[in-house]
Order: sequence, then C-alpha cells, then structure tokens
Amino acid sequence: MAGLWNTTPTEMTRMVVEKRSAAIASARAAGRAAAQGKPPADVALAAIKPVRARTKSNAARLTRRGPSGPQA
Repeated sequence: MAGLWNTTPTEMTRMVVEKRSAAIASARAAGRAAAQGKPPADVALAAIKPVRARTKSNAARLTRRGPSGPQA
C-alpha cells in the first residue's frame, strides 16, 4: 500500500491476520486431502483453494477503494 492506495487505517493489521487464517485453512485443506489418499496435485489444489478465495475477495475490496493521490 505504501501510501499509494486508499486503505482504511486497519488494513495493514487486517492483511497480517488474514495471512495467518489463510495459512491455517490451507494446511487443514491439504491435510484433509492427503488423509483421503488424494494424489499430490489434488492436495496442492486443495491447499490453494482457501488462499485463492481470500485473495480474490481482498482484491475486490481493495479495488473498490482505489488508489489515493491526485487524480488525472
């Protein structure tokens, strides 16, 4: 963000907290897939799914706010 994007005062803290919860969800999903005997590619996809869901919603939220600074 570095002052280039219009964010809320708590956005930086939110990003750190979200990374932790996404990592936990990812590990759980991968562990569940591995325990079910799924092939490695399916385990990897299961691990990526929770992270992708969060990054997609973050991108949408941040895009709505837009960049800060002078407008052209």
